Amino acid sequence: MVKYSREPDNSTKSCKARGSDLRVHFKNTRETAFAIRKLSLVKAKRYLEDVLAHKQAIPFRRFCGGIGRTAQAKNRHSNGQGRWPVKSARFILDLLKNAESNAEVKGLDVDALFISHVQVNQAQKQRRRTYRAHGRINPYMSSPCHIELILSEKEEPVKKEPETQLATSKSKRFRFLYNPLHFQTREEASSAPSRSGQPSRRTKMDWQGQKLAEQLMQIMLVASAVVAFATGYTIGSFQMMILIYAGGVVLTTLVTVPNWPFFNRHPLKWLDPTEAEKHPKPQPQQPSSSSKKKSSKK
Repeated sequence: MVKYSREPDNSTKSCKARGSDLRVHFKNTRETAFAIRKLSLVKAKRYLEDVLAHKQAIPFRRFCGGIGRTAQAKNRHSNGQGRWPVKSARFILDLLKNAESNAEVKGLDVDALFISHVQVNQAQKQRRRTYRAHGRINPYMSSPCHIELILSEKEEPVKKEPETQLATSKSKRFRFLYNPLHFQTREEASSAPSRSGQPSRRTKMDWQGQKLAEQLMQIMLVASAVVAFATGYTIGSFQMMILIYAGGVVLTTLVTVPNWPFFNRHPLKWLDPTEAEKHPKPQPQQPSSSSKKKSSKK
């Protein structure tokens, strides 16, 4: 299976095409591929056909040493340097047609496709030779490349809601969240009937239940570790030791994590506000003036 440098976001709405070790110059092909990225499939094919007919030029942005300037490239890049790499345009055009046929087989909408990813990598150079004066021979290497591209369907934009509907939905949400009638006191919450018509029961652990759960967890973990080590040592199996300890951890979790009834044997009783008013807090007594005078005389 051929590996691509990246995968499409939605593979069901995308198609791929790739060419390896293509006998076409890497630098020219890189600039041609960069010029058609993010274009729709129809526009990219029309652009490359215009390049073959010398009606539009490919702007050279990175490998632009010794590249001449032309008015056709000035429309696409500020430096104005550009060429008409016919061979590179023909290879990429063939790859686009290959990807288009893959999209048709996949059942995609060809008119909605655009080039979501295109990449050109250098391939291994191939050796040739050129003959120089005085019987010398110099290397004359070729620069092939790998080309890969991904076509994806454009997602339809979601329509924005009208401002009036958006404002009404926000106001309703704010009214629901911050309506003071939705807040309940502790007494109302405790005495409020449940769906079955009976008053709700508090199911949280009390303080003594939490302490008991922590003690049980420590004891069970230590016991399972000792049993697992002893069994694994006698049998001579590390895997059996790990399995026994894992079973002990699972058993400890089942015993200590859920809110079992024996963890809630000492629930906290809240004082009613009416009884709190009947029994006010004692205020500290202030020392009288006579006691102050006696202490000063002494």
